[in-house]
Amino acid sequence: MNDINRVILRGHVGADPELRHTTGGAVLCRLRVATSERWEQDGEQKERTEWHQVTAWQQLAERLAVLRKGQLVLVEGVLRHRSWDKDDGGKGYASEVQATAFLALSPASRRSTSAGQGSTKDTNNNNGQHADQPAEPTPNGPGDVGDYNTSAGDDIPF
Repeated sequence: MNDINRVILRGHVGADPELRHTTGGAVLCRLRVATSERWEQDGEQKERTEWHQVTAWQQLAERLAVLRKGQLVLVEGVLRHRSWDKDDGGKGYASEVQATAFLALSPASRRSTSAGQGSTKDTNNNNGQHADQPAEPTPNGPGDVGDYNTSAGDDIPF
């Protein structure tokens, strides 16, 4: 039996997604999703918010780019960890959810920029990467570019 690496997030988009094209022509979308947990402790309401970096490739990236800040979204994917050498000689680390499917649970706000267009960022002529960020991960292996089987008959409603 195979091991399972599956992440399901239900939360709010923290900022408009960033859509880019790599030098190799692949489409990449990055967004942050906030999930909140609420409970009562000693008669006082408590809340903790966790932020999750979500990435998607190719057609799914283009579809995710229409989401807008504040929208409620359900994201399914796999957990990925990356590391890289920073310019200052240190080591950088990132954990992210590589999306395989998503479902918008609330409509986009009316304040959205042109519909269907994600924001893009290109700083330092470095294909959108900051100097202390890793190079684009190479999409390969199961679950990567082109392997978005969202029509499989599983128990997730999308």
